[in-house]
Amino acid sequence: MQRTLSQKPEDLLDEPDSNRIAPIRFFERNYSHDRILSPALFRLRSDYKNREPGWLVERLHLIVERLLRVHRKSYAEIERLDSVRLATREELYRRVSRARDYISAMFAEPVTLPELARVACLSPNHLLRSFRKVFGATPHQLLTDRRFQEAKRLLATTELSVTEICLAAGFESLGSFSWLFRKRYGSGPSQYREAKR
Repeated sequence: MQRTLSQKPEDLLDEPDSNRIAPIRFFERNYSHDRILSPALFRLRSDYKNREPGWLVERLHLIVERLLRVHRKSYAEIERLDSVRLATREELYRRVSRARDYISAMFAEPVTLPELARVACLSPNHLLRSFRKVFGATPHQLLTDRRFQEAKRLLATTELSVTEICLAAGFESLGSFSWLFRKRYGSGPSQYREAKR
């Protein structure tokens, strides 16, 4: 299946069963929900009952194809790194991914650059530089984005007060949270909540 995504159609027609492609090694990292793989997984979960076996095999092929697309996206991120050797770029990618996963898991806590550097086994400067190259944002920017995602989710789905949501999402000051929220989304947290109901 990897060949069908990476080779020209004429090559596939000439050698349909070639085994020249190396096995795939997926990265040890958390893969968050996305627009590529998640919809297929959710559809499979909701539709799999009362289906014939052929349908399930087709769905699994679709999921594997999407998983390979996500994997190729990871390699595109790896190519942004400067190291000459692929093995070095892959290891650096694993380490900055560890820091990103830590941010995603610990967003409600105070997260510092030295702490992230320890998690990634890199110096703070090396982590910051590499993180920005791979993900196009600094760790602090990604942390703030993750906190706002959680705040928006809580505003739309709970009855918690704005102050409780501010603290649950990892922000330390209600004033700065409200100001940043308004600056980012064009309305305050309370107005956002009203619009989502």
